[in-house]
Amino acid sequence: MGTSEDRDSALEATSPSAREAAADRRDLAAEARDLAAQVRDGLAADCEQRPAEQRELAAQDREDAAEDRRHSAHDRELASLELAYEGIDSLTGVMRRRVGLAAVRREMDRAERTGEPLVLAFVDTVGLKAINDTQGHAAGDRALQDVAGCITRDLRSYDLVIRVGGDEFVCTLSGQTIAQADARYENMSLRLAEGTSGARITVGLAALETGDSVGELVDRADQAMLGARWE
Repeated sequence: MGTSEDRDSALEATSPSAREAAADRRDLAAEARDLAAQVRDGLAADCEQRPAEQRELAAQDREDAAEDRRHSAHDRELASLELAYEGIDSLTGVMRRRVGLAAVRREMDRAERTGEPLVLAFVDTVGLKAINDTQGHAAGDRALQDVAGCITRDLRSYDLVIRVGGDEFVCTLSGQTIAQADARYENMSLRLAEGTSGARITVGLAALETGDSVGELVDRADQAMLGARWE
């Protein structure tokens, strides 16, 4: 089995869309081979000379068609894995910005349909530059991993956690009020303060309002975070 670096390189080598296109081509090739096999069967039935040869060629066409379909299924499986891989931040293990914000939009739509409250949190990692400058980037990476791990552990499995910038995260909490979300993040801050990475967070919270866009909701949470930073 290859190393994780080998796997990462292999996944990056071909895009999911290219995999899907290759699978489509394989499926078309399989259909053409099946058609060729049917034609050869007809020739074998009508031909007085060498019908066995036509049947043998038809069998080979069907075997090739089956092989094309196996390759197609494999390509589609890889495309699915690559899409999942593309959506995950390799350092922290949480969702990346593009995929994550699309998921936020779906959560907002669901909350509006059900009338359930939704809170979005904008989380800033405090002092990351100082950690990088004084202890090195490896220490900064550990601080980010500590923050992401703490958020993930304290939220529920269906809450979204997204890395939207170098030291910033966005999270959703469905069915929660601002007060309930604030209590969760207060506990996170206390737990981080007990750790050894030096990671600290400042959090801004915003409740979903009717007609919000993703950008508007994120901006309100960002402004709340900036306000909390200077309190």
